[in-house]
Amino acid sequence: MRIFISLIIFISLQSFLYCEGDFFDDINMHSNSENLNKGEHLLYEIDFSKYSNGNATNLLKKLGFELKMGASKMNPTIKNSRLYIGDNKGHVAFFVKEFVYGTTTRLKIIWGVDKFTSNEKWEQGKQSNAIGFAVSFGREKIDSGTWYVPNMPRFIGYFISKTAKIRKTYVGEHFKLGGKLLCISNSTKEVTSDLDLVSDFEKEFPKLNYIPVSGFSIQANTKGSKGSLAYIKKIQFFGFNK
Repeated sequence: MRIFISLIIFISLQSFLYCEGDFFDDINMHSNSENLNKGEHLLYEIDFSKYSNGNATNLLKKLGFELKMGASKMNPTIKNSRLYIGDNKGHVAFFVKEFVYGTTTRLKIIWGVDKFTSNEKWEQGKQSNAIGFAVSFGREKIDSGTWYVPNMPRFIGYFISKTAKIRKTYVGEHFKLGGKLLCISNSTKEVTSDLDLVSDFEKEFPKLNYIPVSGFSIQANTKGSKGSLAYIKKIQFFGFNK
């Protein structure tokens, strides 16, 4: 849970709106009719197959990500049309970005894990993971449950794991009300996760109407393990312009 607490700290501390006007050629912003509800269209996409092989640090910065904590040590690399993160040591890493592209209702990720962390045991509270994708909702700060951890917006952290139960809601020591963690897959093969953000939000926060996405992050928590290797091929957010 600590990794997602730190993630939301980073997202909430961002007070600026990142303008990508110079980079629209790098990001597909056109409509897409695949499995969309009425009125929905593609708001934002990063397709890593468009980029050349090599170190991806500068590319991620160009796309508006901030590399936090051990992110640079996770060797972000474009290879085989995918963004890989991982090493043989173990770090806590965040690749954080604000979302300013409209009201998103659905998230689609093509991703996978080649090497899981050696120390994850989600049912026993060891919440390590080779890769996760956390989404924050709105800007209202929710009580962390303790005085020494700042209050932060609500969030859902999606992740791939070899030990967590699929679609079981996990919480940690803090943010029991505002932070929810959902395992999407236990697979060692490439996974396409088509996520209904509205449905997930209303399930995890049943007393609330849907609150639009305000930020997201690619992350990993491999600290204390023998490292990991995971990747993302494509990220797509669908929804409405307003």
